[in-house]
Amino acid sequence: MISTGCVFALDIAVRQVVNLRFHSHNCTELIFILRGKGQVVTCEKEYPYRKGTLIIYQPGGQHADRASEDGLQFCIGAQGSLADCLPVGVWNCGDAVWAAVNDIRELLPQPDSKMKTMEMDILAGELCRRILHDPALQKIDLPNSGTDLCERARQKLDTHVNSSYSIDQLGKDIFISKGYLRKLFKERYGESPVTYLLRKKLELAEEMLKMTDCPVKEIAAKVGIRNPYYFSALFRRKKGLTPTKYRLVYGVRKQPQQPK
Repeated sequence: MISTGCVFALDIAVRQVVNLRFHSHNCTELIFILRGKGQVVTCEKEYPYRKGTLIIYQPGGQHADRASEDGLQFCIGAQGSLADCLPVGVWNCGDAVWAAVNDIRELLPQPDSKMKTMEMDILAGELCRRILHDPALQKIDLPNSGTDLCERARQKLDTHVNSSYSIDQLGKDIFISKGYLRKLFKERYGESPVTYLLRKKLELAEEMLKMTDCPVKEIAAKVGIRNPYYFSALFRRKKGLTPTKYRLVYGVRKQPQQPK
């Protein structure tokens, strides 16, 4: 009885990406980098990969590939007792593992048949066995090697408080879907990216209302809100006062100059 089965196996040509698409599988997925480099994005971290890297995901693990250059990857899905034991992560592996990969890839051009399916199952099991017993297997997980996506997003928002920066653009800039970003950001900071950016804009507007004589229309523009009427309504809803009344109550009064 075969303890491990091959669910899928194929070479994938990878292109540089702008928008990441997170996904998961119902089986163990092994990705061997044949050519190219980039970053693996999973949960809140991203790790670099290059030619010769092995990436392992267990079922349900959300992940995406941020390719920094065109490349080629061999992907195989496996299930069964050996596949279930494979360690999740980004790895360097030895020659014996790569020899098993080559054996599987040599079968790919052959027409589908019961014999091919059986051979693929056997070779997938052998590949998993070699990974589990590979003395050269080394995890690529150095201290500080992961980049915190939430922190990158927060820093990006902080630098765009005075512009009409959108969450759509933020997602593109850090290569993550806005829905997944919203989920991670709220889990980390307790508020959505939109709410965070809006709060920072209003905090900046408060300071300008207190410390300057800039017209409300100009302040709205300086915090990236083009419509001054929308800005005034938003400010009143969040702060309980119109911008003009807020300035009257909290603004720093200029002291009259003493006669010489």
